[in-house]
Amino acid sequence: MKRLYNAFRKSPWLACKVVADRMADWVEERRLNVHTAGLIPIETLMENWEGNHDYAPTSIRAFRVFLEHVDISPANDVLVDYGSGKGRVLVLAAHYPFRRVIGVEVAPAMVAAANENLRKAKLPVGHPEIQVWAGSAETFPVPNDVSVVYLSNPFRGRVLLGVLENLRESLAVRPRRLQLVYNNPFRFKRIAHNYPWLKPRKSFDFEKECVIYEADAAVAASSFAREVREAV
Repeated sequence: MKRLYNAFRKSPWLACKVVADRMADWVEERRLNVHTAGLIPIETLMENWEGNHDYAPTSIRAFRVFLEHVDISPANDVLVDYGSGKGRVLVLAAHYPFRRVIGVEVAPAMVAAANENLRKAKLPVGHPEIQVWAGSAETFPVPNDVSVVYLSNPFRGRVLLGVLENLRESLAVRPRRLQLVYNNPFRFKRIAHNYPWLKPRKSFDFEKECVIYEADAAVAASSFAREVREAV
């Protein structure tokens, strides 16, 4: 109700679209045989939750629109969903030609829920390998083949800074194309000037803004190398 109220304060029309999306999510969840809806306060999931945000799943319709604008190389691209919660994005991503899909989640109850949803979900034959990594996002070792990153405002502060630094280091070690889909990036936009290697490519306006960033591996590698030299 809080999200609906906030949407109504912006525009009654936006509130109507939010309600329509929730109804569509309900239908799709039953088709996919998963249960990922609901808003769950982070403080009810963890004792030490500083830097992490409440659980709130991505609109199914919105996520599908986002991926229409992400270039996916069949059997090559690897997606990481930071703050994967109950696994909605993991289940949806399994219907695209990724080679691997990885969820990163800090709350044990959410990890268990995601694994249960993945066990029951109606997934396509030959779907990509899916795994859920349990732990705080800034300690997740970024695989050198990750090429698509999804975030839906899952964290802030040291966690966000740590994740961004890990992505930059990964690009410096193995330059490659990396697309970052950031749903509700208002916290990142406050510090975006510190990350010139992330360049906005496409913007959407659903319940919240979403921006697709394209990583410039050369700029990431150059800035990382410079900081290493200065630290020696």
